[in-house]
Amino acid sequence: AMVFQSYALYPHLSVADNIGFGLRRSRPRSLRQQLQDSLHRATGQLPGPLRCSSPREQRIERRIAEVAEMLELEPLLQRLPKELSGGQKQRVALGRAIARQPAVFLMDEPLSNLDAKLRTGTRAQIVELQRRLGTTTIYVTHDQVEAMTMGHRIAVLHGGRLQQLGTPLELYQWPANQFVAQFIGSPPMNLLPVQVVAAGQLQLGQRRFAVEGPLVDQLASRIGQQLCGGLRAEHLRLAPAANRNLPAYVVHIEALGNEQLLGCRLAETGHLVQVRSGPEYQLVVGQTIYLDLDPRGWRLFDANGQALARPLEAPNRELQLPEL
Repeated sequence: AMVFQSYALYPHLSVADNIGFGLRRSRPRSLRQQLQDSLHRATGQLPGPLRCSSPREQRIERRIAEVAEMLELEPLLQRLPKELSGGQKQRVALGRAIARQPAVFLMDEPLSNLDAKLRTGTRAQIVELQRRLGTTTIYVTHDQVEAMTMGHRIAVLHGGRLQQLGTPLELYQWPANQFVAQFIGSPPMNLLPVQVVAAGQLQLGQRRFAVEGPLVDQLASRIGQQLCGGLRAEHLRLAPAANRNLPAYVVHIEALGNEQLLGCRLAETGHLVQVRSGPEYQLVVGQTIYLDLDPRGWRLFDANGQALARPLEAPNRELQLPEL
């Protein structure tokens, strides 16, 4: 069953008839039944007994009622789409798909027409529905936050080609290439030009930084090579001025309640990096700060933008797809 970006509701059918449309196999309600619905909307009276004229129609009506209860659409069943809000229309579109009890749901950016607050609430509804129904759902989105918060597995596509397939945590911690590193995560991964100077050391500008963890063994054969080093915002930390580790100056500050997101320009190389910090730091734009880099946070990419081979605990489960 398909849920469209534009809702694709039939404007002349009520909410109930839109939900039940697929169950009737493209046989919309008779003119007499539609006139009954119009009378109900005008007078508030319940439809007469002719509404359920056959056992099949009775089964359809029961299914519509079940779906309406599930999506809290019961008070809206006799309304037309033009009488609904954007969020209500989206729930009707979901209900039409759910009513068919399909083996797979296909959702094409179903939340893109909603405002930010409504999108967040509807996102949680869809996740809860999927959990209750247990139906496999293929969900297309350009919003990486939706993908990270909703998906059990994420397939990242770019230029018609599959870039990486894995769990949200796998994609966040071990991106397969620079595109995934920049697309997944908010803010995106910081990318910096580095040179391998030893098996466990990288040079950034005039300073050397340690690398720890599973990538160390791969650096021994790459001494002297130029690579692209990636660090998430949480892998750069404010350091005491006495350390004078990596100087930078603050160019913008985003206060996010229990944390701050700092845009900092490295004093020696001029690269802009994003840094997370606690609200206890009272910083101002233009202030000089010093950064510590987490030696286990490095992710490295070759000249083609591909990540160095990842450790066994973070496999790259990519699929081989034909070119589009």
